[in-house]
Amino acid sequence: MNKFSVLIVDDEPIQRKIMREYCTQSRFFERIAEAKDGVEALELLHQTPYDLLLLDINMPLLSGLSLANSIQPTTKIIFVTAYAEHAVEAFELSVIDYLLKPVSFERFLKAIQKLIADPSDTVLDANSFVSIKQGKKILKLNISEILCCEAKGNSTLIFLTDNTQLKIYIPLSKLLAHLPNGIFKRVHRAFIVNAKKVKVIEKNLLHIGDLKIPIGGNFKNELNNFT
Repeated sequence: MNKFSVLIVDDEPIQRKIMREYCTQSRFFERIAEAKDGVEALELLHQTPYDLLLLDINMPLLSGLSLANSIQPTTKIIFVTAYAEHAVEAFELSVIDYLLKPVSFERFLKAIQKLIADPSDTVLDANSFVSIKQGKKILKLNISEILCCEAKGNSTLIFLTDNTQLKIYIPLSKLLAHLPNGIFKRVHRAFIVNAKKVKVIEKNLLHIGDLKIPIGGNFKNELNNFT
């Protein structure tokens, strides 16, 4: 089993202690370090690389969001914060997960599984594509051009950024298996959204492009925690 290195960045000593205990209990980490703020974290990152940052957002001197924007994309990030309002900004950074304090060990493990399963799933750029078999053809779609996908019986309607729609003869649940889970989220029985394109999260709606996507009752908790 591959083991990883992790840097815990939080200005609260108690929170750092909790995350260290979780990392130790999970047995997936061979090296665990701590930083009390973003500046100290940058110094440590310049000295040695880490596979993962467990990163708070509201910190003195340098916020977690600013730190995330300044490090190499090879370092994966899980935000651990008490504030849900930074969720949209986190989507744009392609982070692995977004955990709301207090974090249970079970929820922590669920986030770590995304790193273990395939660390590259969450690293996508404008030139990343997904290939979908359609009969005898293979459709190659640019990830950045997909807004959302809507179930239409055994078919799926894909909404693109140029305001066009593409109908493919694949069920929504099967399509989801082809999409990187670090970017695409199921928010309703009938909808998958590209999280990087979300503009606003309301109580029961997501605004994405010019579309308003309903949030299913069974998916609200997962959406709030970026699963």
